[in-house]
Amino acid sequence: MLECDIVVVDGPDARKKFREYQLIVGTTPEQKNMAEVYRARRKEMLQSARGIKDGDQSPQARAAYMADLKDFDGLTFVAKIGIEKGQPRKNAPGNYPSKNVIVAVIKPGGHAGTAIRRWR
Repeated sequence: MLECDIVVVDGPDARKKFREYQLIVGTTPEQKNMAEVYRARRKEMLQSARGIKDGDQSPQARAAYMADLKDFDGLTFVAKIGIEKGQPRKNAPGNYPSKNVIVAVIKPGGHAGTAIRRWR
């Protein structure tokens, strides 16, 4: 599990922070699927931060995709942020609080979003 602190660096919510947990490896089919979803998100983050367009297979693009988890520390990319409504608690009354989430990572040529920085 990767614990990511995300900081908004531009716009009206600059300097606000929220946290995202990303599964890296799973043992069950559901966990493996979720790990793949987060692997794809990290790929989109690299595309956004390093200016890689979808389908670019050039040597420069392949080199830009090369990254270890430590390379995401301080990485700045553009994303759309939303609010996920709190879900019901399983063993207690009420709901968990609502939270900020990354709705979409904005890749080169995409729509405008909010610049954010994440680190492990």
